[in-house]
This record gives sequence, structure tokens and C-alpha cells, in this order.
Amino acid sequence: PACAVQVDQGATAGRAAASAGMEGIEVQGPLGKVAVVGRAFGSHPELAARVPEVLAGAGLQVVAVATLPFRVSCLVPEGELEQAVRLLHQVFVEQAP
Repeated sequence: PACAVQVDQGATAGRAAASAGMEGIEVQGPLGKVAVVGRAFGSHPELAARVPEVLAGAGLQVVAVATLPFRVSCLVPEGELEQAVRLLHQVFVEQAP
């Protein structure tokens, strides 16, 4: 399982995870979160799967993905965040049928 915390909370989260018996803790960062929101994700899971595929296909690193019925969120390195936003906007807004 993965979780995301603010940078200044990293040490505290690491200690809490270790005290809960979690092993192999990996810390990455800084990260940014980009999300695509739309009703179609709830009824078309293949569309939701496209979100991280689009990012990875452009060579962007997708650290984690979270899906809800109407939203797909991806954690990406902070330096790739603007590119990820532009790319997802292009694919899911500008090119949408």
C-alpha cells in the first residue's frame, strides 16, 4: 500500500509506519497530484485506466494511482506536474468526443 503525506510530515509518518510493523518503507518526493474528473470514469473503467497510461506513454513517472467512481488521481514527480496537467487536459478535454 502507498500513502502520501506532506514533506514536513515524512519523518513522523515513517516512524508511525515502522511502529505499526510496516517494513520496506520507501520515501519519494517531492511529488504533485494531478486528477481527471468526470462522470464517464464511473461507467467506463477502461477510460480510467487510460489516465496513468497516457502519462507513462509520454515518459512521465507515475508513482501512485487512486481511482474513485468519478475521479482518477496520479502522483507524479513535482517537476513533471505541469507537463502532466497539460497532457491530460489535451487528451481528456481538447480531444474528447
